[in-house]
Amino acid sequence: MEAETMTRFERGAANLTAYKNSGYAGKLIQKMSSFLNQDALKEAAKAFAVSRLVVLGTAYLFFYGYYFATHSQLPPAPPGYLETGQGPLSWHPFNLLFYYDSVHYMSIAKYGYDNSQTLINPLYIGHEKIYLASFFPLYPLLVRIMGASVGAALFLSNLALFAALAAFYQISGKRATWFAAFSPITIIFSSVYAESLFLALTAWGMVFAQKRKFLPCGVFAGLATLTRPAGWAFIAGLFLYIALKKDWKAALLSAAIASSIGLLYPGYLWLKYGDPLLFTHATSIIYHRTLSFPLYGVVSDVKSLFVNGLNLLIIINLLGLILIAYSLSNPWWPYGLVYTLLILSVSSAHPQVVSVVSMLRYAGACASVYLVPRENRLFTSTWITFAILYALMVARKWFVV
Repeated sequence: MEAETMTRFERGAANLTAYKNSGYAGKLIQKMSSFLNQDALKEAAKAFAVSRLVVLGTAYLFFYGYYFATHSQLPPAPPGYLETGQGPLSWHPFNLLFYYDSVHYMSIAKYGYDNSQTLINPLYIGHEKIYLASFFPLYPLLVRIMGASVGAALFLSNLALFAALAAFYQISGKRATWFAAFSPITIIFSSVYAESLFLALTAWGMVFAQKRKFLPCGVFAGLATLTRPAGWAFIAGLFLYIALKKDWKAALLSAAIASSIGLLYPGYLWLKYGDPLLFTHATSIIYHRTLSFPLYGVVSDVKSLFVNGLNLLIIINLLGLILIAYSLSNPWWPYGLVYTLLILSVSSAHPQVVSVVSMLRYAGACASVYLVPRENRLFTSTWITFAILYALMVARKWFVV
């Protein structure tokens, strides 16, 4: 039996070798193999394992330590515990990585954009059919394909993070891989959020751009645009990056491919709701997020620190400015510049909400911010420490994301 099994394996290997050496299919496999750099995979695996052990391990110790310290019957709930399914309020291991927007991504994965859940958040009253439009479709679509469970969503997020780390190694080497693994928002990359998928798609788009493979580059950029609205900033930055190399044909081709894919979601909203920009209207009407003159929200919140005293939420999110400043000092500065202008233009129009809320999360999803830091022990230790502290805040369900 063993001999037969070995023979079967040997026959399969021989067939695969013959297939690789035959025609177009063989060339395609060889090209795909060239992008699966073994060193990149090994370094990504090490960075992923160590960062998950350190950051998530600390967060989980805190999460369950809270129970033993307080003898609580339920874990901490997010502020404004209003949406159905928010939490869930149990000691299940998935609870730590499920909060806020996770509810909406899972709702889309299970029910589509016509949500049938009962929502008791007053923000959604009168807007039940449109509030989900501000959440882009690719992440929940993939979750749905994988089974529409929280476990599937967590697997997708962590798989995307691993893919992003492998891409960073090919873009800029070991240092970028480890800095991305210990991103200040690294816990979000392992949560039911779309940030890690966006990070992976943009990072691989950069890999293919460096290798002058502009067809897959445009495809990845387009898919990023179906993941988060900031994907359009990546398309613009990608166009500038390639155009500055005086390759206008490739710049136009990649931008055209990416844009045609990115327009699928506005097209869907147009057909279904008659409004291709419904995602912007939902964001503005329900979540009070609007585009303003760059730095308007930042200046407003900095003034608030002097007038109303220190606000931890403002201080934490203003650290996003440090990240996006990094994105302007590497070869990918065109992407960083467009992305920075977009992030600095997003602010809250709600008088009781800080304008820079989520700025750190937005900045941390920009792939180019991990390509600059140099060897500096103080900076590195501070970087890792903040990643752990941020994870602890999330574990306590503080409103920092």
